[in-house]
Amino acid sequence: SEISLNAPAYAAGILSLLSAVVGYFILPESLPREKREIQPMRLVDLNPLASIFEMLRRPTVGGLLLAQCLFFFVFNGNNNMLPVFMIDKFVAQPWQVAVLFAVGGISMAVVQGALVGPLSKRFGEKSLAANSLVVQALAAAGWVSVPALWMLFPVAVINNLGTGLIWPTLGALLANSVSYEEQGKVSGVSTALGGLMSVFGPLWAGTAYDRIAPVAPFWIGAVLFVAAALLLTRVRVRTQADSNINVHSMAD
Repeated sequence: SEISLNAPAYAAGILSLLSAVVGYFILPESLPREKREIQPMRLVDLNPLASIFEMLRRPTVGGLLLAQCLFFFVFNGNNNMLPVFMIDKFVAQPWQVAVLFAVGGISMAVVQGALVGPLSKRFGEKSLAANSLVVQALAAAGWVSVPALWMLFPVAVINNLGTGLIWPTLGALLANSVSYEEQGKVSGVSTALGGLMSVFGPLWAGTAYDRIAPVAPFWIGAVLFVAAALLLTRVRVRTQADSNINVHSMAD
C-alpha cells in the first residue's frame, strides 16, 4: 500500500506470466517419453473427484495426501492471518509486513537450493518431512509468543526452514509412491487438494481469529502440524521401484 493497493496484484500477475513462459519454453519434460501414460484420455478422467477418491483410498498415497492437506490447511490459514495479527498486536506498518515475508522467502530459497538435497540423503525424505512439520509447529507457537516485533524475523527464518523442506520432500514421497505413469495424476490430485485447502484454511483461520482469539489459529495450527507429522511417521513409504513392480505385476 506504500505505492498502490493494486501494485501487488499486478506484480503477481506479471511474475505468473513469466513463470508460465519459462516453464513452457525452457524447462525440460521430467518424465521420459517411454514412461508416459499411453492410454487415451476418457471423459471420466476429467472428473477431479474420481481421481481424488481413488488416490485417497490407497494406504500410502492417501496417508501422504492427508498429511499434505493438514499442512496446506494450516499454512494457508496462518499465512493469511499473520499480517492481521502483526498489525493488531504490534501496529506493524505495511513495509514491515513485506520485509518479514521477504525474509521468509529468501530463507526458503536458501533451504531449497542448498539444504534439501544433502539433508534428504542423510536423513531420508520421510524423516525430513515429519521433522519439518514439527519445526513449523514450533514456529506457529513462536508467532504468538514473542513480545516484540523484531523477534518475528528469526521466527520467520525458522518457519521457512520447515516450509522449505516440506514442499520438495512431500512431493518426492508422493511421486515415489506411484508408478511413473501415474505421477501426473497424483500431482494433479495434490494440486487440487492444495487449492481446496487454500479456500478452507483462511476461512477457518479467520473465523478462529474473530470468534475464539487472535492467537487461536496459530496454536491450533501448531497442534495440526504435529498431527500431520505423526501421520507421516505411520505411513509406509515405498520406493519408486516398488511402485513399478506392483503395477507391472498387476498388469501381468
